[in-house]
Amino acid sequence: MLFVFLRRGTVITLARNVIKTLVLLALILVLIGLIAKQHYRVERSITLDVPSAAIKPWLWDLTQWQQWLALRQFDQQARLEVRAQTQGVGAHLGWQGQRSRGELSIVSDSASTLNYQLLVNNEYLSHGQFQLISSGEQTRILWQQQGEITLPVIGPYLVWFTEHTLANTMTHSLNNLKTVVELEHKDEQ
Repeated sequence: MLFVFLRRGTVITLARNVIKTLVLLALILVLIGLIAKQHYRVERSITLDVPSAAIKPWLWDLTQWQQWLALRQFDQQARLEVRAQTQGVGAHLGWQGQRSRGELSIVSDSASTLNYQLLVNNEYLSHGQFQLISSGEQTRILWQQQGEITLPVIGPYLVWFTEHTLANTMTHSLNNLKTVVELEHKDEQ
């Protein structure tokens, strides 16, 4: 019935305007994808009511990561596997899940800093760091991760998604770590 009231020329003009708008929108999305940032950097921190010595075993030994890493909160099928070497440079952790798979390797460590590299789905490499900042019986954990997604057009959109997912994973993981470390430390006292 609507078309009875519209002239043929009006319908064609309307259709042309809709198509022009859709093409313009697609061009804008492509342009944004070409010029937006392809790098990401996510940083989260948390303060624990324990000395750094109580935290180090939970971070420096990859076998402990299964207790606090929030990977399974986002992918129920994810399974962690720690290789033969679990601590120090060369220690390696892998996972296989329904949504992703990856490998984490420790590349350097010191008394207060642990650096690693992360390869996700055999194509996205990022670098991360845990830093312990002691203040008496409290320790602040600073967790940073950064990387780059260089896919044309869709890369920046994946960067946004990665930042969001990584921020949530890091926040959940740090909260899990705080819970397990403080409970264990309390039980030891």
